[in-house]
Amino acid sequence: MKILLAVATVLLASAAYAGDLPCQLTDEDYQSLSQSSSQVTRESANSLSAERQQMLCQTRALYHKAADNGGYLEKSEHYSPTFLSSSERTLVNKAINDVIKRSFGLSGVAIA
Repeated sequence: MKILLAVATVLLASAAYAGDLPCQLTDEDYQSLSQSSSQVTRESANSLSAERQQMLCQTRALYHKAADNGGYLEKSEHYSPTFLSSSERTLVNKAINDVIKRSFGLSGVAIA
């Protein structure tokens, strides 16, 4: 019985700890993260929950997609502004606002 309890404890502990990120972040990503409200480092990224790691990867990928396409996104996606620097957040917010305007046919309308 004690062995089963010990195994269950180890399994629960490992489930809470996500380990390696499910994506590859660049040195530039970590530089930006150091300027974000998250202050995530290489070391702290690995200790985030699996859910937070997934959101980190999703957010950085969305930023790169917007940046690589001149601030243009095809569709809105979930992201966490916590994982963006101020300038990156501005770019992503503008790109998502543009997606919303296009979807409602409001191309010439400003969204605050």
